[in-house]
Amino acid sequence: MKANQLTLLPVIILLFVSASCKKNKIPLPPPTQTKVYVVGSEDNSFNVGAAKLWIDGTEKSITSFTGERNYGIASSVFVSKDKIYIGGNEITEGKSKMAKLWDMQNTTTAINAFSNGNQFTLTDGTNEAFVTGVYQTINRGTVASGTVSHGNNYIAAFWLNGIVRELTDGTREAMGLGIYANDAVSYIIGYEHNGNNYVAKVWKSDFSYTALTDGTHNARANAVFLSGNDVYAAGYEHDGISKNVAKYWKNGLATSLTDASSFSTYANAIFVVGNDVYVAGYKRQNTTSRACIWKNGVVTFLTDGTKDAVANSIYVYGNDVYVAGLESNGSFYVAKLWKNGVANNLTNGTKNARANSVFVK
Repeated sequence: MKANQLTLLPVIILLFVSASCKKNKIPLPPPTQTKVYVVGSEDNSFNVGAAKLWIDGTEKSITSFTGERNYGIASSVFVSKDKIYIGGNEITEGKSKMAKLWDMQNTTTAINAFSNGNQFTLTDGTNEAFVTGVYQTINRGTVASGTVSHGNNYIAAFWLNGIVRELTDGTREAMGLGIYANDAVSYIIGYEHNGNNYVAKVWKSDFSYTALTDGTHNARANAVFLSGNDVYAAGYEHDGISKNVAKYWKNGLATSLTDASSFSTYANAIFVVGNDVYVAGYKRQNTTSRACIWKNGVVTFLTDGTKDAVANSIYVYGNDVYVAGLESNGSFYVAKLWKNGVANNLTNGTKNARANSVFVK
């Protein structure tokens, strides 16, 4: 998920040690089989993007149309017990970018993933719109974050079961970039211009909001996560001198993720387990970007910095840390999945591709 992830509850295993159990060990049940879901895009033969889903590394097409003026991008994935939910956008010839949702049964084996699923076009293509995050709740249904437009400016918005709710009035540019939801409320992350600079914000589905920055310098919030009663966000803010500084906020209080160097850092995703805060993003070094994660503020680089790479999404499952992103091979960008720092290529590197969101279940 881009920042739209499911909170995992810790499992406490009580071990009772006695003479009898040492002699007669009770076999433990086999571990639950997990799957790794990644969404993104890969250029087609016309060198325009086609939305993709990978399940355990196996590619499944989402969009079925072809043509040099038709393309799609999958931005976010959420998996429930029975279904896979994906948010993104599509363009068909003669239309603007259209906000899109897909869902499918989790048991599919079809190469075209949505041959047995559903596709929902949330906008008509008259004005540009796109979905940036998707979440499925038990009682409220499907919620999605995104951006719509009616004229010159983008408007931060969310959809509840396909019905759009606009969070800003369109007088100044704003974007909704991610979502976290439960059965009581949805949190939408993004930014809004104040007339001088961009202000990082988190909105609630009741249309209230919290400004994470004061608007003195440009800032952007890219991801949101709810842990208990605490609301976490990740993004970046310019330092007012020379660089952007990756940050995460806990209930509005900022923590900077940077060092003494002059290089900019960017936070794209966040995941929280107990007291551990994981953030994914990248550090800009000279002419390249270096994918990295931070755990409780300590950075770990996923790439060596010789070629461009970006971490877009993070998911923590048990002791494993999954990161989705992209890295250049010198000619094209390759969609990548890192597990505990070890890279796996999702595409073969002959066309540009990217991985935008990861979910593990």
